[in-house]
Amino acid sequence: MKKNYSIILVLLLFYSSAFAQSGSKDFESKRMDCSLNSDLSKKLFDALNNGDVDIQKAMKAIFADSVNVTTSNKVAANLYTGFRKEISMTLADIEKGKNAAVIVIYRKLLNGGALNGTTEYQVDLSNLNTTVIHGKVNDFKYDNYLLATKRVYVILVDLHEKVYLDDQSKRQEKLSLAKIDLVYRQSKFSQSFKEVVNLFDMGGGDGDKLTLTLIKINPDRIKDPCDIVVSHPKFPKDLVYTIHEQNLATFQVGVTNSKIAVKNISLTGNDLVVKPDDQQKKDWKGSAYALLELHLPRDIDRFQPLWKSIFNGNAKYANDRNFGDYLYDITLSRIGIYAGIKLAKDPFSNLYAGLNYSITNDFAVNFGWAWANEYDTQVTEIGNITSVDDALKFAKRSYGKGDFSIGISFAPSIFAKTLGLKTKSEDSGN
Repeated sequence: MKKNYSIILVLLLFYSSAFAQSGSKDFESKRMDCSLNSDLSKKLFDALNNGDVDIQKAMKAIFADSVNVTTSNKVAANLYTGFRKEISMTLADIEKGKNAAVIVIYRKLLNGGALNGTTEYQVDLSNLNTTVIHGKVNDFKYDNYLLATKRVYVILVDLHEKVYLDDQSKRQEKLSLAKIDLVYRQSKFSQSFKEVVNLFDMGGGDGDKLTLTLIKINPDRIKDPCDIVVSHPKFPKDLVYTIHEQNLATFQVGVTNSKIAVKNISLTGNDLVVKPDDQQKKDWKGSAYALLELHLPRDIDRFQPLWKSIFNGNAKYANDRNFGDYLYDITLSRIGIYAGIKLAKDPFSNLYAGLNYSITNDFAVNFGWAWANEYDTQVTEIGNITSVDDALKFAKRSYGKGDFSIGISFAPSIFAKTLGLKTKSEDSGN
């Protein structure tokens, strides 16, 4: 049986890491540079110094029409036409509340004064800024929390290319040299699967113009949870934009009500404390079962403990939670269905199924049924076998009537720590 679990684990790990192993060359599905005329450059310059909403309006104006944007050649012009329509549509979809994002990265631009009748811009190389145009919170602010977002564009705003050609000492500072990477993180489903398997064994002439570098991140490569990392030789540190996980399922470890006492579970401050005594630890270990739980799409990183959700609301509502949101937070978002098998060398000796209610990300109350696979009354020919354990392998068994059961379940790592099956440092990898 252990070999079978190992095969399943290997297959799952291969699936979850396949994208990380395939290299970063196709993280970007499109990239190109284009230049704005003086009027649009002035509009964008003013917006960059005003705030998120003005930047969004300037971008909307820039990509509304390609007349005032120049590219290097006809091929690039044709590419830009399609690119412009994509970004324009994305900005419109964001206004409609759709899950997409345009990340604008820029250094602080300065007005260098008038030269030959034009205004020339300068750049503060020590200053780096980001605006994430995503869900609109209010008339002045956008929500930069990306949840399972697949459609992402990055726009790098910089001085005109000719400025860098005229000043070779600054050429390495060009934002267009920035590199896009995706760093995949382990999903809660994959993490809980690995843990539960382990438990089965117990300035120049064009200075008044700005240049845009347009980048479309390949949506097929975005697998939540992950980080979009923008690196540049001259950045003091990488820019990181997290795509948070929209979770649908986890593996958990359950214990039936007959093994639980009220004194085992308590709240201390903001923490849920579970403390079985030594005898109960042995009982829990002997009767625990592994279960797969399915629920409505859940934002793992913003899923609050029940007591906080009841009294404090949820950050995603920006302190404006209506009664429907309140009911969803304390009911539907927490209800799941589960099925499980016993954590033992003979895992199918017991089967479990039912509903559970999540108190926190890692702790739930279960209501369901358990079926025991019991030996039938029988006389079976076993030949020359003298070992009872070996003989029982030939005995006929069947599942009896399901017994109603109430219990609790944990994330596998929490269950292991509670029973002292591994240390905290072993769990963290330190």
